[in-house]
Amino acid sequence: MEVYYLIFILSVFWHGTDGIMWSLAPNTQKCLKEELHANVLVAGEYEVTEVVGQRVDYIIRDSKGHILSQKDSITKGKFTFVTETYDTFEVCFISKVPPERRSVSQDVE
Repeated sequence: MEVYYLIFILSVFWHGTDGIMWSLAPNTQKCLKEELHANVLVAGEYEVTEVVGQRVDYIIRDSKGHILSQKDSITKGKFTFVTETYDTFEVCFISKVPPERRSVSQDVE
């Protein structure tokens, strides 16, 4: 059954398949959550449209708030982690724009 969860997560972030894409409004965050069994390898890819003066960070946490992975100022990349216990995991993309900057939404895929 663990393979099905891995396939779901990969289908969400795998480049070249039908994944998820949304517009991330300035100074907001969007999180994707999934319950997973223990000992599941989770791998994902992401791509964020670049806007000068704006940044997007990501953070991956379990339901207890433990950080499994995070990166600031992302544009394109990959992440992986292995679940240690059955839990709910979330991947959050966070837009950060200084108040003096004119801001626009960024696409996240």
